[in-house]
Amino acid sequence: MHKKERLMAPERVQKIRRKAGLTQEELGEVLEVSRSAVAQWESGANRPSKVQVEILKALERELKQRNVNDWKTSIAQAGGALSLAVFLKWMKGEYE
Repeated sequence: MHKKERLMAPERVQKIRRKAGLTQEELGEVLEVSRSAVAQWESGANRPSKVQVEILKALERELKQRNVNDWKTSIAQAGGALSLAVFLKWMKGEYE
């Protein structure tokens, strides 16, 4: 695996998180990591894994395609809690 595959600029992580309306803790819940891990990604002290980068890219795409300002509102209205499983369901259109 090339290092370039895992690279995601710290500013991009923060931009995706903010556009989704998530705190660092909430994004951590979705990606199954701690708040401090997200903070490290955003500061450039550490990088997300390849899988986490792919999930962040998927969130970014979904936010652009659906023009959703706050996707967690649709999940909360449907009675879901923030998690990777719920995010994946949201991507499949199960939470609208």
